[in-house]
Amino acid sequence: MTTPVEERRPAPATTPRPDASMTLLIQVMENPLDPGYEAMTKRRRENPDWRPSRTSRLLIFLVAIAIGAGLAISISSLRSPASGRNAARALLVEQVTERQQVQDDLVAQNAELSAQILELSSAELVLTDPARRTELEQLAVVSGIAPVHGPGIVVTLNDSERAQDDPVAFGAETVQAGDLQIVVNAMWAGGAEAIAVNGTRLGANGGIRGAGQAILVDRVTISPPYEVVAIGPRDELTKAVASGTAGQHLDLLRVRYGIGVNVTGDADLRLPGSLTTQLRYAEAVETSDGHTGDQNESNESNERGDIP
Repeated sequence: MTTPVEERRPAPATTPRPDASMTLLIQVMENPLDPGYEAMTKRRRENPDWRPSRTSRLLIFLVAIAIGAGLAISISSLRSPASGRNAARALLVEQVTERQQVQDDLVAQNAELSAQILELSSAELVLTDPARRTELEQLAVVSGIAPVHGPGIVVTLNDSERAQDDPVAFGAETVQAGDLQIVVNAMWAGGAEAIAVNGTRLGANGGIRGAGQAILVDRVTISPPYEVVAIGPRDELTKAVASGTAGQHLDLLRVRYGIGVNVTGDADLRLPGSLTTQLRYAEAVETSDGHTGDQNESNESNERGDIP
């Protein structure tokens, strides 16, 4: 018979093992043998004369041959060149090269036609409106259409030596689009009148952007080393890229990332005009009689009876 106190007394708790959380290690230490290997060993101890049957041996041999043949076929198919795939890749590369050549030809043709239009417009305005011609020339320089030359500086950036050997492993030591943007912005702030990167003129609608590992200037892909050429006051431009935010950034690229930075000046630099232009706005010019070109054309059409 138990007393009420004994009934309310809790049952003694079992003390857990200190290594209860290491079940896998306990099994490895206490049972180091694989269960199948242990069963086979036990069977041989009970019957020393026991051996696998010929059928079992033959089956094991055939399975091993099948596995080896499968591995050999897989490795061979992975290492052997796929002729069809390589042919398709070669065809795509050829098509891309041809399209790139066509694009380069069209861009060059467009630049030539733009230069002819600018020349004809200037020649016409010399006789009719000299003030308008001067304004047109100034706008052509600002927009990047007209080629220019004059004093300025050249900032050259190049990837580090390690990045040139392995750009994937040392991607941080390559020149990025943001680095060129900082240099270009400093040049504009220093009074640059015209800027080009690797021969591509930066116009009013152009810009620098990154697309993966590639850098595009006005939608033209460029590669290192990168030459940023600016025409303008040499002293102010040199000071702009050597001090302030741009100077600190260039020092960081040179010291921490090993990127090559070189700044030089020149008394006569030449920059080409923009290769691509797009007309976004046009305004009819009034003639000496106070009418616009559109109105003159309408009057001539009315005299011919083309428009009722």
